[in-house]
Amino acid sequence: MTNSNKTVLALLVTLCLLIVGMFLYKYLKQEEYTYYTPAKSEARYNQYLAVQMLLQKYNLNVESYKQFSSDMLLKNDIKTAVFISTSKIYQQQAVLKQLINWVKKGGYLLLPGPVLNRFNRSEGQFNDLLPDIDIGFVYSKDSGADSDADGNTEEEAFNISGHSYELDIARNVLISTEYPSQWTIGDDKGIYAAAIKQGKGTLVIFNNLNLFSNRQIAINDHAQLFLDLFTRLTNDVDITNIKHIINPESPGLIDVILKYPYVLSLFVVILLMFFWINWGYFGPLYDRFTLTKATIYSHLLFSGQYLWRSVSVEKLYKIVFSEFESSLSRHCHGWYQKSTAEKIKYLEEVTGMPESEVSSFINYQPSKNKKHYYQFCKLSRLIRNKI
Repeated sequence: MTNSNKTVLALLVTLCLLIVGMFLYKYLKQEEYTYYTPAKSEARYNQYLAVQMLLQKYNLNVESYKQFSSDMLLKNDIKTAVFISTSKIYQQQAVLKQLINWVKKGGYLLLPGPVLNRFNRSEGQFNDLLPDIDIGFVYSKDSGADSDADGNTEEEAFNISGHSYELDIARNVLISTEYPSQWTIGDDKGIYAAAIKQGKGTLVIFNNLNLFSNRQIAINDHAQLFLDLFTRLTNDVDITNIKHIINPESPGLIDVILKYPYVLSLFVVILLMFFWINWGYFGPLYDRFTLTKATIYSHLLFSGQYLWRSVSVEKLYKIVFSEFESSLSRHCHGWYQKSTAEKIKYLEEVTGMPESEVSSFINYQPSKNKKHYYQFCKLSRLIRNKI
């Protein structure tokens, strides 16, 4: 390489380095981000973890449970509220009845509406989902032109006990009741949420609690409304304890691995044992490029097997017998003009073989038995040798 070529190459390398440096300087900048990591894993199965943390921030004691237990309900404990965030509660009528009886004795219960399309319900009113109380739900598949697939609408202001809240609330399920309500959320289409007096307690029902989920709690006034449900809107009841029933879905594979690492270890051990047992099936045990010269016996063996499988048995017998007659016609003039009986008698006299063997050869019957074919070829060679 000449000096001029070296100079040009050095300039090109320098130019490339400058371009890369300018790109890194322009697009790679140090920025700070804030991540809320402590609750990330728990939020995977608790879709209402954000509202729990909101209540705890305002000195309310929140305890979450995966399933309901009758031990949670204490008699005459008006400072405790129960928050159920799963619509699966409607599949447990005995639990619902127990909760409603607790409300009538002075409890405070926040309940979601049923997901009626999961019950394969048609449009109409249903009064059989809450036991022993006359509260129904009106389901409409067509929730209005301003609604999306989940029944959520554009934000709208609702007045609740003298306060205005901007809410995105579902419109496809309406609440129907004749009981007196402390407050309601609704419009000319119907009621979407209500605080209904039951005995000495209060039953708060929302047709859909998605507006309080982790994804939507920060939208509009959703967080303020949820906080007021346990403070300002409790009818002067000082609630200090909240029991949250989650009833989560089945955990994902990542959650299981993180929570139970021995499951992953067991899987790895089983996988290694499988590979160890079946190691011989994952590649040749000999050098695949080693060339070995086949013997004449191997060649004849493979050729015979190929002919036996690819050519019809009748044709193979016919080939052997045709070669036999062609060879014999040179020693016996007029062989082809002889009858079968004359051929058998001639071969019996010439070879001295028994008539049965000669007759079985002349009047051969093709067989798919390899041993029978071998005996036929051997007999043909024996007769020709004696002639």
